[in-house]
Amino acid sequence: MLAHGEFLPVADECVKKLGKSLYRDFLQRIFKNPSACPTETHRLLLDLPFSAILTTNYDTLLEQSVSRTKKKASPAPVYTHKNNAELERLAGNKSFFILKLHGHIDNVETVVLTYQNYRDIYRNEVYRRTLSTLLATRRLVFIGYGLRDPDLNYLLEEQNSIYKNFGQRHFAFVADPGKVLAGYFSERFNIEVLPYNSNRRHLQLQTLLQALGKAVRQEGRSRKTPEKR
Repeated sequence: MLAHGEFLPVADECVKKLGKSLYRDFLQRIFKNPSACPTETHRLLLDLPFSAILTTNYDTLLEQSVSRTKKKASPAPVYTHKNNAELERLAGNKSFFILKLHGHIDNVETVVLTYQNYRDIYRNEVYRRTLSTLLATRRLVFIGYGLRDPDLNYLLEEQNSIYKNFGQRHFAFVADPGKVLAGYFSERFNIEVLPYNSNRRHLQLQTLLQALGKAVRQEGRSRKTPEKR
């Protein structure tokens, strides 16, 4: 089943066999591994002036990166699909936040991995409304994301069908996409693919993020410089 990409039924069966306690212990052992630490790519991401981060990862590497890179006195707020009261306000939130779309390893009850988990978030109207609003009002840059998640893809496709070419144009750094996949993402999701070479452990992605960060800083300085008369 794994060889044929039948991941959700496999996850369902594994959770059923393990039981809640062993399942929780397994996830925390994998995703709270003390030897795991943020990478240079994490640092480069947090160097960019994103207004928020949406991630399907369960781990805490992004939170660690925020505290190290942004050097804030208090940690960035982290939300999941379970925080309905806070989700209602996120679209208009001006301060930086992290939204864990598929849950947080510190609360295994929020982790989205099985078919039933996906059904639950699909039925969460507040969560879906928040995501739809963010997709309509914010420009997303997908990094390290395969664009194959059925839940998010449905929302992206829905947005594109509603707004056509007048909706927000999103971007995605994709390793070795080829022309067909790039065209597919553009037509189906209104996402412009920024291709890069995956050789040498995706080193070119770091180079692109460094260049992007430099361009953003230069743009910021040019805006602050008073116009000469």
